[in-house]
Amino acid sequence: MAKVLIATTELIPSLPYPAGGGGQRALSLGEGLRSRGHEVVYSLPMEHLTGKKDIPPDILQLAHNMTDMDEIVGKASPDVVIFSTAYLMRFYSRSVPTVLDLAANIELEATFTPGASLADVLAGRLDQYTKADLFILGSPMQIPWYSAFWMLAGLDLKEELYTVVPICFSPNLPAIPERQKVSFISAGMFYPWQNPFDALQEVLSALDEARSGKLVIYTGKHPTWAEINSSLTDPRSRLGESERLEVRGLLPFDGVVSEWGKCACAVDVMRPNLERRLANPMRTTTYLWLGIPVIISDFYWISELVKRYEAGWLVDPLEKGAVKSIVQEILRDPDVLRQRAANAQRLVAENLTWDRCVEGLDAFCRSPRRLRKSASIIATVASEVARMSAEQVAAAKELGRMEVELRVLREEAERAHKELKERNAEVSHLKQRLGAVMNSRTWRTVQFVKHKLLRIRQRGSRGQKES
Repeated sequence: MAKVLIATTELIPSLPYPAGGGGQRALSLGEGLRSRGHEVVYSLPMEHLTGKKDIPPDILQLAHNMTDMDEIVGKASPDVVIFSTAYLMRFYSRSVPTVLDLAANIELEATFTPGASLADVLAGRLDQYTKADLFILGSPMQIPWYSAFWMLAGLDLKEELYTVVPICFSPNLPAIPERQKVSFISAGMFYPWQNPFDALQEVLSALDEARSGKLVIYTGKHPTWAEINSSLTDPRSRLGESERLEVRGLLPFDGVVSEWGKCACAVDVMRPNLERRLANPMRTTTYLWLGIPVIISDFYWISELVKRYEAGWLVDPLEKGAVKSIVQEILRDPDVLRQRAANAQRLVAENLTWDRCVEGLDAFCRSPRRLRKSASIIATVASEVARMSAEQVAAAKELGRMEVELRVLREEAERAHKELKERNAEVSHLKQRLGAVMNSRTWRTVQFVKHKLLRIRQRGSRGQKES
């Protein structure tokens, strides 16, 4: 058996504080592995533990500050490390077999988050993917999406790169309480990439018209990443006021079991987008585990299970009035909820308990191995860009040297041109003086005397020859 360290950026539900889906996911993986005989320890963010009571010493001992994972891994000495998010791998460089959970589509979530961009997220993610030896997906629908990124990261798709572990819960399912009143529940944080409000408005419309039933919404700021949904914490700003609407805060997991479980039917219908189509919602599986049948969008991976087990109702979220019609049907015949509640728990018991779902992850932890890796596309491009940049710098230096030489030659040419102009001016001046001299009387007299002397010399030479 292996010692496994699970590092997450959120609190886990075993603590007496509200937890997000990431914390529940980390606990599910850990408890699943523990049920298979592995030793599991957790590393949680120290900034979210500081000031809280009743934190176990082993949790405090391995708490991280987001950037010190090498130190934490060294302290824990695990056989396998599981990261709940690639964010924690930014400064991670250990050679321990490493697993990365990709159940949350963080890359797609970034496209809906102000100030974030998919390009910036992916640039860092591809480097972080090269540090993993196994990836965990939340559903088979994510395989094509992440395969493209694995190729870009330089991973060999012929390798066993992933295992699918859907959102899962304890095999110890809670008892379904008697539900005397028909109440509908929508629970969890609202995020920029989610739009459940059209469906919830239809629920309220049906309840208002029937003057019966309640819609209870449990929501609030994210326990550890409040900035993500700080502007989406009061659904009344979108739904308006209604005597049929109750808005309550987030609860620790014990409160989730006791309070959510009182509701008779859940509503998990959202407008489709790529992030939602690839999602495997934590809240949906929570409802089913609690024995709450769910009205759900028809595009989720889990929707087919809901249909097969008759654990709820599937709707096209773009079909106006579809949710309202189902709510009206339930209000006319509330007994239909009883059988579907039992079906919901049977769905989970047979498909979504953590002891069943971690089989592939368990196999990796029993025989961990490192992946053979090559440079990612980003790293290859970066290397080529660096090479081209170096060549450009060298060419720029050579160009600078040639510019200096050209400037020197230009200065010498200008100097020579100036000297030539000065010489030409002197020659012109001398020509002018010579012309003036040649046109003067003295010059003509000299030439006449020179001519006469030449004639005399010539006559003297002939006389000598005759004698």
